[in-house]
Amino acid sequence: MPVQPSNHLEWNESMHSLRISVGGLPVLASMTKAADPRFRPRWKRTPGGTRYRIAVIADLDTESRAREENTWFSYLKKGHLTLSDSGDKVAVEWDKGHEVLESHLAEKGRGMELSELIVFNGRLYSVDDRTGVIYQIDGTKAVPWVILSDGDGTVGKGFKAEWLAVKDEHLYVGGLGKEWTTSTGEVVNENPEWVKVVGCRGSVDHENWVSSYNALRAAAGIQPPGRGPPRRAMALPPLLWMWLLVAGTQGVKDGDVRLADGDSTNEGRVEIFYRGQWGTVCDNLWDLTDASVVCRALGFENATQALGRAAFGPGAGPIMLDEVECTGTESSLAECKSLGWLRSNCRHNQDAGVICTNETRGAHTLDLSDELPAALEWIFDSQRGCDLSIRVRVKDDEEEGLDVCGHRLILSTNPEAEALWKEPGPTVTMEVDAECLPVVRDFIRYFYSRRLDVSLTSVKCFHKLASAYGAWRLQSFCASLFAILLPEDASFQTPLDLYAYALATRDPMLEELCVRFLAWNFEALTQAEAWPSIPTALLQVLLSRSDLAVRSELALLMAVDAWSQEKQPSHGEVEGLLDEIRFPMMLPETLFELQFNLSLYRGHEALFQKKTLQALEFHTVPFRLLAQYRGLNLSDDAYQPRLYTSPTWSANISGDSQASSGYPYIPNWSFQTPQHPSFLFQNKLVSWSLLYLPTVQSCWDYQFSCTADEVPLLGLSKSTYSDPTIGYQSKALMLCEGRFVADVTDFLGQKASIPDALGTNSSRSASLFPCPEGSFTSFQAVIRPFYLTNSSDVN
Repeated sequence: MPVQPSNHLEWNESMHSLRISVGGLPVLASMTKAADPRFRPRWKRTPGGTRYRIAVIADLDTESRAREENTWFSYLKKGHLTLSDSGDKVAVEWDKGHEVLESHLAEKGRGMELSELIVFNGRLYSVDDRTGVIYQIDGTKAVPWVILSDGDGTVGKGFKAEWLAVKDEHLYVGGLGKEWTTSTGEVVNENPEWVKVVGCRGSVDHENWVSSYNALRAAAGIQPPGRGPPRRAMALPPLLWMWLLVAGTQGVKDGDVRLADGDSTNEGRVEIFYRGQWGTVCDNLWDLTDASVVCRALGFENATQALGRAAFGPGAGPIMLDEVECTGTESSLAECKSLGWLRSNCRHNQDAGVICTNETRGAHTLDLSDELPAALEWIFDSQRGCDLSIRVRVKDDEEEGLDVCGHRLILSTNPEAEALWKEPGPTVTMEVDAECLPVVRDFIRYFYSRRLDVSLTSVKCFHKLASAYGAWRLQSFCASLFAILLPEDASFQTPLDLYAYALATRDPMLEELCVRFLAWNFEALTQAEAWPSIPTALLQVLLSRSDLAVRSELALLMAVDAWSQEKQPSHGEVEGLLDEIRFPMMLPETLFELQFNLSLYRGHEALFQKKTLQALEFHTVPFRLLAQYRGLNLSDDAYQPRLYTSPTWSANISGDSQASSGYPYIPNWSFQTPQHPSFLFQNKLVSWSLLYLPTVQSCWDYQFSCTADEVPLLGLSKSTYSDPTIGYQSKALMLCEGRFVADVTDFLGQKASIPDALGTNSSRSASLFPCPEGSFTSFQAVIRPFYLTNSSDVN
């Protein structure tokens, strides 16, 4: 165990006189107007002044070695700093005890000599001035994030980092600010005068600051080579070296907003946070009411202008919201009516912006609004003081139903209830299915309280009611819950029923959800009892998709043949289905055998011969000639592989990184595939290595670049030469308990992300279909080669 630190700081120091103000306002208070919530200090108004959360970190130098072998440690101590309203007094209170941070990383027997402490991107970081490792401080853990090399980044030694600063949403890491010199003053190198600029995802740029440091020393009267600026020139009051823990160390949440690229803190492009990333808002229907919701969420009184057409420059990332329509009472854009998250056809030249009033709201608020939903529920349940009669009748049954009353004024405050309160006259009639009658009262109560408990047994009825009466937020919420229901039925009858229901209710979100689940689990679908009952139109939709997971194109064609024998579709329907089969993805030998193995062949011989000829051209003509042949578009779906899960094109790996001996190991699998589906490449193999990488250390061990935010992840490396005319769009299938494919992610470069199985981790994107197991332990990599053309999109 490490030795206990000596405590040179009193637990509750008295107020110290300290004048740090500009124009009568404390300097620290100005930091609270940062546009990005991740860069605002955590503070609280108290009778004694403004109270900030602070912390200090220890650099123990050679004393950082612990008694345990290959272990180094440091101390973290937290407390509070109170700044008086007048700005001239400071008091410090320290938490009892301290945190011990440990690491096994060192250079030449020294490590964890932490020189600085800072909040960046909503997380707490420190840096080791021996190894150059930036650590993320997560509770009592020091997690390695980025390794900084010395000098220009090509030096095989860790950067001796001495200071950290945040500017323009980048982390700046600096060193001593002077040359390395010998004891006689001879310059060895200028490595300590380089500065590292780290992005929020771990990218590192190396900037030469020699001229800047020389200018600073010249202003202080020091000629290089020499020591850095005189100590008294840098001697700020000791309390200012305690770094403020910024609000947001617990992470931003969905719906948080910020302003970007404005000339001042009260203006900029509107950006909103959702599922682990920031994105923009489209300017369709954007007006002053919407802009005011943004401004009030950021602490300003109101908006003075609502701007569009990327007035503050185009943003980056996804377009999060489109066609936003706020009423003005919402506390966040996420509560306003819109097309829904990530549903937009806009481009960034339509990014919305705002200019807010300079005045911030200075009123002290008593907020009891959390009591309002219960009060409104009581008003509805009391069934008193009503001015609207709601008659609920069961379809095709005039006798069954119920009568309730409502309050038009309360309902009119909820845009989702418009179908009820806008009806003329004192009476509104609702027609519902008999199975949904028991939940109608809860549905109407939702319009009052705006909260509702939805179970998996009631979700379909709530979705029906929401679809019928325009409750778009409830409809979207219920549609997302169907992702839990779809995998639970191994017979696939539930997905088929929900797809038919989505068509009937014209819900494109639910329709796409059902189709995607059926496509990813197509092989299991073909073995289920429900396979012969699949509608022709749905099968046509499935066959058109490239994300359809099946052993091979031949297996897909055989399944369609079996379906046809049971279903007995028309001649035209079969021709339409066969037109979606990707014949070039079958080898010549397989194509020849189709005439003997398929019942469909005799009735559609001409079409088969046409498709076979098309495929043989693909298999026998070199790419150069195919590209010159004007009638052949190699970017067509017919020439693109699907998710073929046979061993020819895929490999499986386990995510269990604990061997039977109890020692950790890294699951990995080596396999080979043809370079390309064309017969010309069948004897030209590519070697692949598939790895499960659970930690940053495992990434380093296998020469992958990753950050603490990315792991665990899958790595895929290609170890043999492949034709330069061939590209790869490989995919990773997330397998839940071996029962179903819960998600499919891309290998971007050499890495594929692993989503959160239950969607409970806000820093990681959620799996499209939740996995009850809680985490993914089985994965399948699918190699998808294709010819590179001018229209190809390859990572």
